[in-house]
Amino acid sequence: MSNTESAEPSPSELPFPLFEPGPPIDGNLIHWLDENASDRPLQMPGEVHGGLRGIDAAYIIGPGIKIPISLDTTALSVGLPLLLAGECEYPCQVWLQGTWGALLDLGAHAGRPVLAVRKYLGVSDAASSRIYISM
Repeated sequence: MSNTESAEPSPSELPFPLFEPGPPIDGNLIHWLDENASDRPLQMPGEVHGGLRGIDAAYIIGPGIKIPISLDTTALSVGLPLLLAGECEYPCQVWLQGTWGALLDLGAHAGRPVLAVRKYLGVSDAASSRIYISM
């Protein structure tokens, strides 16, 4: 093994990426995500509002702040409203894992920032002060 090789696998080689605390949830978060989070797995607290047509609105939530976003759920094998059914009532505070930006941009997001949801992690009982990003 050369000096540049490591006995430990890199995070990209692990079956589930490791996450570390990312930036705080504040007015600068969207700019930070646009500049730094392309194609990096993220975990973030969100609030999902639903209705008869599915998801009506979504937000990144933190203490005292709600940032409107759009959710691209095309990567989920089961729709997010079905995953939330029975777990919480709308508006539902949740933890979501995904990547920043739409997987397939068909213009449905009306210029809102997009989280491409890869996994529903569970219901959240309190807002986090930051997101988490893969190492």
